[in-house]
Amino acid sequence: TKISSRFISGRGPGEISDFVSMYCFDDNLFVTDYTGIIRQYDHNCSFVGKLHEFDESLSGIQVLRLSNGKYALFSKIISHSDSAKPAVMLTDKSFNIKSSHFAVPQAPVGLKAGFTNLYYANNDTIRFFLSCDNHLYTLYGDTEKTTELIVPNPLTVEKAYDEAKTGMILLNNLLKYDGRFGHLCESGRFVLFGYDINSSLHLTMLDKRTNGIIS
Repeated sequence: TKISSRFISGRGPGEISDFVSMYCFDDNLFVTDYTGIIRQYDHNCSFVGKLHEFDESLSGIQVLRLSNGKYALFSKIISHSDSAKPAVMLTDKSFNIKSSHFAVPQAPVGLKAGFTNLYYANNDTIRFFLSCDNHLYTLYGDTEKTTELIVPNPLTVEKAYDEAKTGMILLNNLLKYDGRFGHLCESGRFVLFGYDINSSLHLTMLDKRTNGIIS
């Protein structure tokens, strides 16, 4: 059932363009735009105010609120350097960065499978995918876990850069690889996600206790 709606595209007070992430809390919607401003809207889609504004070094950051009131910040999907940098940073309730995790190479192109985010939080456990990568990353507190997901011809950061050497990266050139993980969610003891093999979408369930695929 549709409760309310509002056209909020623009640059005036309470308006936003080029948003990169959003989350809900206490019947309020929080939208982060590409400049790093988090705006708050109530359940009637009325503008409440700015919750936070990051500095320019964090423009394009994606924000996820955790159940403990703290936040996870995800680096922008696309990078023009293959050097490693943190994939996720944890903050306190005032958005002060307290720790960084998973120093991994960044892809030169962003690929998003489906229409869902590449990250998900179940209480304070964070799981996420990276663009052009065939691993599931899990973070609980400061404990990091990386699970390799085997597909016949995985799309990796190295292959993405090989494609970039030929000039402009074409989406069709990347679609010949397998993976492109997304549709991430969680239910009880299972993590659910989707991926492509030979351009066909597969949906699967991973048992968190055994780390095995069951469906």
